Amino acid sequence: MNRRLLLAVVAVAAAASLSPALAQRTPPAGASDKNLKGELDGVRERSSEIERVRRDAEKPDRKAEKSPEDKFPRIKEDFERIQIVNAEVLQAGGTPDYARLSDAAEEVRKRAARLKSDLFASESEKKPKGEGGEGEVQTDLKSLLSALDGALARFVNSPIFQNTKVVNPHDSAKAKADLDEVIKLSTRVAKEADKLKKPGGA
Repeated sequence: MNRRLLLAVVAVAAAASLSPALAQRTPPAGASDKNLKGELDGVRERSSEIERVRRDAEKPDRKAEKSPEDKFPRIKEDFERIQIVNAEVLQAGGTPDYARLSDAAEEVRKRAARLKSDLFASESEKKPKGEGGEGEVQTDLKSLLSALDGALARFVNSPIFQNTKVVNPHDSAKAKADLDEVIKLSTRVAKEADKLKKPGGA
């Protein structure tokens, strides 16, 4: 139950972080605002789901344990920050600032590692059959950044954050493998950027 509660929180956190932008978005002339209303309704539905799962998790017959609520703010922050840092720094383009890229990649690595601990601590390290990392094929910084962007997109769009009522073991294992890939690639990006920022490293 705690696992479902955590996933529900992440799903709502992701949707809620977009709600201000959704509220401010003006539909094109002549267009219907039904899509916008539908997206906002989705946020409300996910919020209701969190409350329902929270009530189940707090039933008196449950064994005393540390409340997963303690992790909510940290999970929400990490989930949002890895996307923001990736979009605003790592994938920004233009003339590379290797020191800034290194710092950003290190932040993504730390937050992704903490997300892994918070979301998948009780799961085995076994990867889903036929699924795995992309291997040590990326060598240059540009390729590493592209691969990192892809791995991060796969993780944040995982089905486990879309349907919190049923956690499919395969989807969960795949999300964990994608997060492992984010950790591995962000580590390599940081190292490569560190190498390039040194004199003669380019």
